Amino acid sequence: MFTKMIRIISLILILININFGFSQDIIEMKSGDKLKVKIVEDLELKVRYRKYKEQDGPIYVLYKKEIKSITFEDGKKLDLGNKTKSEEYKDEDVIDETIIGPEAEVQRIKEKSILYNKKRHLIGYNYAQMILLNFEFTYEFILTKTGFLSLKIPLSIGMNLRNTYMKRNNLFSTGLQFNIYPTGQGRVAYLTGPSFKYALMQDNPGFYNGTVLDATRSNYLGFYINNGVLFQATSFLNFSLGLGLGTRMDLNRDDPAKFDISFDGSIIFRL
Repeated sequence: MFTKMIRIISLILILININFGFSQDIIEMKSGDKLKVKIVEDLELKVRYRKYKEQDGPIYVLYKKEIKSITFEDGKKLDLGNKTKSEEYKDEDVIDETIIGPEAEVQRIKEKSILYNKKRHLIGYNYAQMILLNFEFTYEFILTKTGFLSLKIPLSIGMNLRNTYMKRNNLFSTGLQFNIYPTGQGRVAYLTGPSFKYALMQDNPGFYNGTVLDATRSNYLGFYINNGVLFQATSFLNFSLGLGLGTRMDLNRDDPAKFDISFDGSIIFRL
């Protein structure tokens, strides 16, 4: 009798272990089909899964716009069938999952970038320029939905305050910056690219121990190569840090072009 009970208990334990070892998720499609699967990754736009009977088999992909509900192995249910049309995922957000190899990694980068690039208008204020006694505002537009290219326009107005550490004070400057984001948009995004800058500047009498009457104005044109990082604290609030190295040429004097540096330390509102 005791031996029989041991066998029964052992059988129950084996069945429990089998159940836990092969626990399953249930995907109910909008078409009415039900799939027994093991979900590998639950993302915002899609789920990656293996077939229930092929736990070591290939990974498949379903986009959530095709799914009515998901019942996870722990009993929790995710209902996706009650989304309104405005909440439906757009076809343009869907990345082709049939591509494999290195191109697949590029596709995953695109998908991640699209998620972080829903708002493509960036309005910023460059606090770093206050060190140089400038008020600088910037506008950047992300040109592509995948978020790899952008154009940025800075607008700077100088305070024209007497100081002892700058030869010339900026009165007004603007320009055009072309940004390349090699890995697209994300929580942290690296950027690089060229920029052109025009500036109207005035000699600083405080540096030369002169008077305002001694100060002359001149037009300058600069070319820079920029590198920086864009941080997304939230989808609305961003921060950026950057450095540009280049040359600046005086258009009114015969002085040779000189090495110049530009700084970026901005708070940005993404709209």
